[in-house]
Amino acid sequence: DVILLGRLNPGDAGAYAAVSVVCKGLVFAAIVLGSYLLPEAAISFHEGTHALRQLAATFAMLAVPAVILLAAAVFFPAPIIRLVFGARYLGAQSAFAPLAFAMTAFSVTVILSLYLLAHGQRWIVVLLGLGAGVAAFGIDVAHGMPRATAMNDLYVQIGLVVATAVGFGIAHIRTHGFPTSLVPADTE
Repeated sequence: DVILLGRLNPGDAGAYAAVSVVCKGLVFAAIVLGSYLLPEAAISFHEGTHALRQLAATFAMLAVPAVILLAAAVFFPAPIIRLVFGARYLGAQSAFAPLAFAMTAFSVTVILSLYLLAHGQRWIVVLLGLGAGVAAFGIDVAHGMPRATAMNDLYVQIGLVVATAVGFGIAHIRTHGFPTSLVPADTE
């Protein structure tokens, strides 16, 4: 998004990049937390069970920085940008909240995707590829406007997280049946 926005509107690229860097920190946290989840999910898959408890723990750990980011983006966008990057990077703070919500949704998609990949569900790669294409299109049609870019990204990320969650639910029910507990049946 930063590269496309910078191509379309170089004047706002720095300010948008500042907002984007803050928001994408949450995605990096999701990747780090996914490093905990991935082996747990792979082991459970090979044992014929699930790792829903570990998935729930991963989401609980991700919730802490997500809530902090969302609160900062909604209630203190300009002061946060000014504090972290300086006043010269103000100008795209109106994109902060929608981009924070978009990256929160994308972080959930990342965690679910890692779980699905560990459980042998390769269809998620196609869904993520389609999402990337739609996101690039949405960013392009925003014509370099920071808030419009963030809003279009938010719409795409909401659609992607919903599709991923539905696919996750269907894949889990097909493999393990409807979950009655977060703890696998053989460990209860």
